[in-house]
Amino acid sequence: MNRIFRARLALLVLPLLASVVTFAQRATDSSLKKEWVDRSKHLVQFVTVAPNIQLEVLDWGGSGQPVVLLTGYGNSAHVFDEFAEKLSETNRVYAITRRGFGYSTHASSGYDVQRLAQDVLNVLDSLKIASPVLAGHSYGGKEMTVLGKLSDRIAGLVYLDALSDPTYDFTEHDAIRARRPPERYPTPPPPRGQRSFEDYMKWQAFGRKAPFPEGEIHAMTETTPEGWMGERRIAPKIGEAIGAGMGKPDYAAIRVPALAFAAYPRPVEEQLQDYDVRSDQDRQALENLYSSDLKYLTQFIGDFQSSVPTARVIKMFGADHCIFISNQADVLFEMRSFMSRLR
Repeated sequence: MNRIFRARLALLVLPLLASVVTFAQRATDSSLKKEWVDRSKHLVQFVTVAPNIQLEVLDWGGSGQPVVLLTGYGNSAHVFDEFAEKLSETNRVYAITRRGFGYSTHASSGYDVQRLAQDVLNVLDSLKIASPVLAGHSYGGKEMTVLGKLSDRIAGLVYLDALSDPTYDFTEHDAIRARRPPERYPTPPPPRGQRSFEDYMKWQAFGRKAPFPEGEIHAMTETTPEGWMGERRIAPKIGEAIGAGMGKPDYAAIRVPALAFAAYPRPVEEQLQDYDVRSDQDRQALENLYSSDLKYLTQFIGDFQSSVPTARVIKMFGADHCIFISNQADVLFEMRSFMSRLR
């Protein structure tokens, strides 16, 4: 697994995956438990994309320009539950859980980016989704880039903090992070030991800037027979398999309109109130990390814009990596504006 995804996961996904599991509301009598009900307004179907491989596809309905949402590494389509419901007010909205994650088939192979992109195309063909806009978060941008050359099938691309380059050398950045920059002011730690979904959801409200929807927590974890949070619902060794199948994004092959959102760190002066800075050394460590973040973001965005000069890149300062959650209203507005100009 390349370093940028490891860094993102460590900050944003692993705290969830280390503890989340399917939620069950327990009655006063612990021997009786009610099954959790997914209240997101979507239909669920499973689409066969290869022999013995089925992908979970969520459909929120709606009308207008079709949009197909593609997830980042470590997530299922349910991560879009709240965002997609809002987007369905103006668009026909779908989301796909890639193979190896959530309720989709946990296949033993087929994790290179070309195969995963073909899975997406097979879903479009199976459901007869004509000329959709693809909106991909994080790793989803890699699959999107492969499909962006198909101007006869795809209407446009939206990158949701998804311009990272897995071939970038993060040695210097990793060294800076290893020197332990100051920590954010403490938030309540996640519940430990046997965890209930109720307790974890309460922690999310205090411990995460961009809390995942309940449906995502359920989809990406198992539930023990007693109703506790269980093991991660993810194919074995999938990180290594996906990492081995990635290369440098070929943005020059894109033949459709594109829009990109980039989560940017705020200037250090604006970050000081969020960190436990106790010395000049702490401040310097924070400045070094900020400079390193800007270095790779500048590289990623520069590579994209030089290859797709007509694309618009929107920098969202202080946004979370799950930008469609932390900055939902702004992302919805800009996506709708972008799609209104498509022919």
